[in-house]
Amino acid sequence: MNSSQSNSPPPSLPTLSAPNKTLASNKPPRRQSTFSNSPTSTNSPLARSPTSPTISLTRTLSSDLPDITTTLSQLSPPPLLQQQQQQTSTANTIKQTIASTTSSFLRRPSSETLFNPAQTAALKTLASSVPLNSIDSSFWAALLKTSKFPSTHSTNDAYDLEMATVSLSIELAANNVRTRNFNKLVLHLLSQIQKIKETKPEYVVVMVMDHCQREGGSIPTEAYNALFLTRVFSKHFAGNLTNDEIIQQFEALDLEKLTINDQVKDDRRPRAEQLLDALLSLLINMDPNTNYSRYEFYVEVLNTLLVLLSTQLYRTKFTEKYKYNSDRADAVVAKLLENFIEQKFPPPQSSILASDIEGGNKKYHLISFKNLFALFCESLGIEERMLLFYVMLVENDSFRVYVLSRTDPETIYIPILKIIYEAVEGKTNYSQVYILLIVLLVLSQDDVNNETIQKIVRTTVAKIHFAWWYGNIGINQNIAIQFISPKANMSSTILDMHAYVAQRIISLFELISRRQQKFASKIAHENATNEHSPQDIAVYEDMLSLVLEIMNSVLHHRLKNNTQLVYALLLKREIFVPLRNHARLADLIKNIETVIDYFHARVSEANLKAPSTSEILDLIDQAARTWTPNRLGPIPDLKFQYEEEQDSREFFVPYVWALIHRRGFIYWTEEKSHILNEYRLMSGADDDLEALHDAPGRI
Repeated sequence: MNSSQSNSPPPSLPTLSAPNKTLASNKPPRRQSTFSNSPTSTNSPLARSPTSPTISLTRTLSSDLPDITTTLSQLSPPPLLQQQQQQTSTANTIKQTIASTTSSFLRRPSSETLFNPAQTAALKTLASSVPLNSIDSSFWAALLKTSKFPSTHSTNDAYDLEMATVSLSIELAANNVRTRNFNKLVLHLLSQIQKIKETKPEYVVVMVMDHCQREGGSIPTEAYNALFLTRVFSKHFAGNLTNDEIIQQFEALDLEKLTINDQVKDDRRPRAEQLLDALLSLLINMDPNTNYSRYEFYVEVLNTLLVLLSTQLYRTKFTEKYKYNSDRADAVVAKLLENFIEQKFPPPQSSILASDIEGGNKKYHLISFKNLFALFCESLGIEERMLLFYVMLVENDSFRVYVLSRTDPETIYIPILKIIYEAVEGKTNYSQVYILLIVLLVLSQDDVNNETIQKIVRTTVAKIHFAWWYGNIGINQNIAIQFISPKANMSSTILDMHAYVAQRIISLFELISRRQQKFASKIAHENATNEHSPQDIAVYEDMLSLVLEIMNSVLHHRLKNNTQLVYALLLKREIFVPLRNHARLADLIKNIETVIDYFHARVSEANLKAPSTSEILDLIDQAARTWTPNRLGPIPDLKFQYEEEQDSREFFVPYVWALIHRRGFIYWTEEKSHILNEYRLMSGADDDLEALHDAPGRI
């Protein structure tokens, strides 16, 4: 294909800022808590069962699919016979709808540039107002058997395919209410899928890479082409038609006159439900790595599933929850994880391999958590993998237990903190930072893990502490709190806090304290206008309280092991004075000043002239030997738990579709993809106090 004919692909979307989640504490109620694009490999992550030690994926995952599956599977099809006048009216309406919502300025290459003459003629017949003869098999041979339709391997390919099939789709959608030609195509596809399942592969021995290999038959061209066309036309239907109009494209066809597979004919479920179930079965049971033919077919199965789910992409609001109930949910997730772990390259196009599809035995999927974890550690910088790690950690108890039971936590902490450090240093991609901070919070909920991370060699711990606290100042308050919350969970186990980290804690408190006092002063002088709500200042008080509680926890549990924090407090002891009488913070500040007074007295008693830092640290270390925690007042147990909000899908659904829009090789018309507007709105929050209130989740 001539690349000069293709317009450049649509621009990337911005990244999102925060999901709908809540941080909860067993303390008095706080405010509730609220992803860098990296290249995606053109090789699909296809896999078989791993050979390393395995752990069964036992968690039951529900299938939360968009409305097309529910609409098509639950609503009754329209009557088989309709009045000609009603059909004509419906056809005209559909045609006008698609034509009016198709961008007129887009270049539309002719279908002849992608399809051969026989295919082009057959496609025009399929989309025409002439019903296909149900008995004539020559048409299907001309359409589906002559040669394979072209695959899409780039965004330009996807764009050209879109433009080449727009007019055909408009005609087909309008005429199909009378001809039912698309319905016949779907039934033809279902028959082909059934044949693939029932056919036992005939194996041959071939030479591959200087060794003999047992290989078998490939997917028939007829089956691939039927799936390809179903996907292409369904995509246009999903983006332009109403639910009732989509139903008409799949249902309402007299099966008695059709020469189709008997099992398909006897299946009384709605055709769209049959199709979805057949595609899920192929996804689970087909081995795409046996030859290139099956690989391409498998990729097309995935593309078609995305298209069938894409009605969600064109919705503007989430007013309902749509469910497709299937006992295949666990197996689908397990198979996708297998593919993700293996990360296999496509088979060479010259190979001829095959494998049994379903057979007579139940297939079990065992997921290697070891391999999955290793892959996450290597590639957390890739946004979709980071999101998958987040979902697995939060939603799958078995995987979370595995991660927390490892004795090398630095293998996941270091990559996470490296990404956080680089993102904050460059003042970019705070959305990714937010997700990774939630991951750290989940990990920090486990006390044993907190103890383990402190046993890492000091240089590594210094890097972790450095990255963790770096950049807290000057960023969105909500993100700053997310930085602090995991540290709060670890505060009672911290050993040998780095000097820079101790200084950053004190500096953070000082900055927030100044902002709180400035805000309080404004409120005091705005009694009449009341431009600032007392609830606004509570944000800063929450942050002050949290930082003070962390310092109290460290001093109460591990003072003798954290002399750098004591030294930093001595250097900045005056910053606590203005808040001594604050009703909410007084007790916490009293404990801090008790520590300051004790160690300041010990240093003064030494009567050193111009003491160096090392000399003061030696004095603090000596005085710490006689320090007892009972000098401090009681402090609350500082523990945060991560809890999922019920409306979290309002974040995840737009975010996932934005990733699909950005990464996939299916062309999605941006002006019709209304759900991406929700994505943009959520990603456009400013780093100010108002943005904190508007964020989908808060502390």
